[in-house]
Amino acid sequence: ITALRSGYKWDTRTKYQVWEDYKREGINAFPSVNFSAFVREKTFLAKKFNLDFERKIFPLSGVSYAKTILCNESGKWMSYVSDRYGFNNSDRVYENTRDSIIVAGDSFAHGDCVEPGDDVAGNLRRRGYTAITLGAGGNGPLAELATLREYAPYLTPKIILWMYFEGNDFLDLPAEYDYPPLKKYLDSMDYTQNLAQKQGTIDKFYIDFFNFIREDFSRQSGWRNFWNREIIGLSWRLISLHNVRKRLGLLQSSVYVRAGGETFNENEIIFNAVMKAALAEAEKLNSKLYFVYLPAFESFFNDKYPLAPSSQKVRKVISELNIPLIDFFDCLKNTGDPTSYFPFREGGHYNPLGYDLLADIIEKEALECSA
Repeated sequence: ITALRSGYKWDTRTKYQVWEDYKREGINAFPSVNFSAFVREKTFLAKKFNLDFERKIFPLSGVSYAKTILCNESGKWMSYVSDRYGFNNSDRVYENTRDSIIVAGDSFAHGDCVEPGDDVAGNLRRRGYTAITLGAGGNGPLAELATLREYAPYLTPKIILWMYFEGNDFLDLPAEYDYPPLKKYLDSMDYTQNLAQKQGTIDKFYIDFFNFIREDFSRQSGWRNFWNREIIGLSWRLISLHNVRKRLGLLQSSVYVRAGGETFNENEIIFNAVMKAALAEAEKLNSKLYFVYLPAFESFFNDKYPLAPSSQKVRKVISELNIPLIDFFDCLKNTGDPTSYFPFREGGHYNPLGYDLLADIIEKEALECSA
C-alpha cells in the first residue's frame, strides 16, 4: 500500500501469468512449490491430482536446474535458477563443500522475495563462506529435520544454521507430527527416502503436476479463480502467490495470540523431540548446530516489542539442549528502527538490508568464533 501510494511501479501479474510469460519465451521455468503445505490444508488440488505421498516419494526440494518463480513483495517478481537438488543455490557451490555452512529453514532460509544472492546464504557466500541453503517456503521444524537428514550427509558441513521463524514454525508442529511421510523422520533416526539420489523422479513428479495444472486450467475457468484468488487457501501455501508470507503471517498471528495452554504444551514436547533429533544429526555429521531466532514483523508493532507467546517455551528448550542461540529479534530491536528491514515497512520477509544484517550477526556470533 505504501509503495502504491508513493507511485511505485508494481508488477501486478499473478504467478501463473509470470510462469506463462516465461514459457512463451522458451524458458524452463516453474513456480516454487511446497508440498509440505498438504500436511496442513486440503483443497480440490489433492483430489484432482494423485498426491499419495505415503506410497510415493515426498519431495522436500524443487525442480532442478530450472528458473524458479518465487514471490513479489517489492514490486518485482523474484526468481532464481535452482541447483542440482532444486534448492536456491548456484550449482557451483557443490564444487567443494568441505566445512560448509548449511542454512536450514522455511522461506526465510529459502530466500523468498529477494534477488538471488541477497538471501542469508548468498550474503554469507559474499563474505567468503561456503554457505548452502536447504530452505523451502512453508517448511516447519519437522520438514526441516527431514531435509537435513536427506541432504546434509552429502555436504560435509562444519556448521548448521537452524532458522526458526516465530510467526508460524511452532504452529506447524502438530500437523507435521500427524502426517506419516514426515513423522517417519522422527520415529526412526535411520529413516530416509534417499532423495538426493532421486532428483530425476522428483523432477518428473513436478513436471507432471504442472502439466496437469496447465491443461486443466485451459479447460476450466475454476483454475483461473485458483490462480488469481491470491489470498485464499492452499493456493497461497502451495504456490506462494503474491505476498504469501506477509498475509499468512498476519492471519497466523491472530491464531498465535489465541493459542496456549495444552496446545502449547503439546507443541513444546514435539519441538523438543525435533530439536533433539536435529542435534543428533549434527553430531553424526561432526557439525555445530546453531539456532537462529527470526522475529515476525508483528513483534515490532509497539514500543514494548512483544515476543510471540511461544518464544519462552522455544527458548527454554534450546537452552536445556545447550544449543547456541543467535537472536535476530534483539539485533533488530537494538537498531532502533526494526521495521526498516522489512519491505516498505509493511511486513513480509526481510528486505535485502535485513538479510545482510542477519548475515552480519551470524558471522559475528557463529563463524568468526569457530574459524
